[in-house]
Amino acid sequence: MYEYRDSNSSPYEEERRKFPRSLRLKKKREFERVYKNGRRYWNKTFVIYILPNGINVTRLGLTVSKKVGKSVKRNRVKRLIRESFRLSQEQIMPGYDIVVVAQPRACGLKCQQAQSELLSLFRRGRILKTSFEALQANE
Repeated sequence: MYEYRDSNSSPYEEERRKFPRSLRLKKKREFERVYKNGRRYWNKTFVIYILPNGINVTRLGLTVSKKVGKSVKRNRVKRLIRESFRLSQEQIMPGYDIVVVAQPRACGLKCQQAQSELLSLFRRGRILKTSFEALQANE
């Protein structure tokens, strides 16, 4: 009936499963700066804007308009994007602000499809770590 936390799980493991608000873009001026100065990449489901931010953290901003659907669909798309970003975060180089704009086709995606679409855009934006950098980070 009730689900108990595993007492053996470390606070680090707990934090890794979350997507903290400190890694999100929240203010209008942050979004506008990325829209105005960032590089744009797109496919049929997402448009991303990428801008170096000068800090050692990659932050994510989301834009999901009413064209995607009603609030339930929009919130689902936002959850999918956040989860895909969280799962891919170790592969992304630090120091970028990323704004993801969802297209209407995004509402029918599964989590793995959303992650695949976003990774292909990150690859085109050249912000994914090389396999050598990823190996060094894991050591």
